[in-house]
Amino acid sequence: MNRSLLGLLPALLFVPWLPGCTGNGGQEQDCYGDPLSCMDASGSDHGYVVDDIIIPEDADDAEAMGMDLDGDGEADNALGKVLATFQLQYEVDARVAAGDSILLVDVRATDLAEATDAGLWFLQGANPDPAPCVGNSCGRHLQGGASFTIDTESPDGALIHGDIAGGILSGGPGTVTLRLALSQGGEPLTLPLIGAFVATTVQEDGLVDGTLAGAVHEDDIDTAVLPAVRDVITELVELDCPYALPDCCITGTNGAFLLALLDDCSSGSSTCDCQVTLEELAENTLVQSMLRSDVDLLDNTGTYNPGLDGDNESISLAIGFTAVTASFPPP
Repeated sequence: MNRSLLGLLPALLFVPWLPGCTGNGGQEQDCYGDPLSCMDASGSDHGYVVDDIIIPEDADDAEAMGMDLDGDGEADNALGKVLATFQLQYEVDARVAAGDSILLVDVRATDLAEATDAGLWFLQGANPDPAPCVGNSCGRHLQGGASFTIDTESPDGALIHGDIAGGILSGGPGTVTLRLALSQGGEPLTLPLIGAFVATTVQEDGLVDGTLAGAVHEDDIDTAVLPAVRDVITELVELDCPYALPDCCITGTNGAFLLALLDDCSSGSSTCDCQVTLEELAENTLVQSMLRSDVDLLDNTGTYNPGLDGDNESISLAIGFTAVTASFPPP
């Protein structure tokens, strides 16, 4: 599989999006605030479980994944660049395979090749059957046909309205909350995405070449993003840096890279203690520069109205995904 996604659906990435839509019979409706009202009620449900969540590999990859969220003609993916900098793909893969992150997708449509007023839900899954792991072998629930329940903490309304043309579902804007486990025992990365868009090839046996894009309000960064990133960094440092000062880490490991980036260990600074605190992460100049709000999605009343007041209040994100068939109660 090509994880760079550099050729993914280029025609869909730079469309200026508007919050209104014509749905469900041709009438103008609020497909952002009430996407269910825009959907064709005669559609059938198709269930999937995400078997691969794809983090950008570098800044160029992040830009290639990005979508134009605020209609300014630029690809937006600032938070994707942050995740790429911290090199977290291995941790994301491990948590998905272990069943710590179970992301279910329900596609409701009259046809998977051509359909108007389709819908796509992102839901948190639970109780996989078969169990994800036997011994050290994990990912058994990601082979297709596994059954799940909907997690009781799965957010309501994680629905994006759209159309299917030539087997490609493109939809949005909508609201989606993602919870991604990055570390084995730490806080999950909770991403309440506003102005969310999705583009994916839809097939009976799976979803391929998927991209989910949206933005996290700047107020959620300190509470939703940084603690989860700190937890996975702590886990990596504990694994890769078992030695005493000054040479804490095994050379060439991810932990050594992160300490050099965030704890000044490479320069021999007196603040180097082979740990990364939440304060160090939040105050790091590189992190601060990358976590600046880059998209204007809300007006001065907090209503979704992209590009209206020119005040960037949210940080963009785009990630890739694929999915295989799954069975669970439809939303």
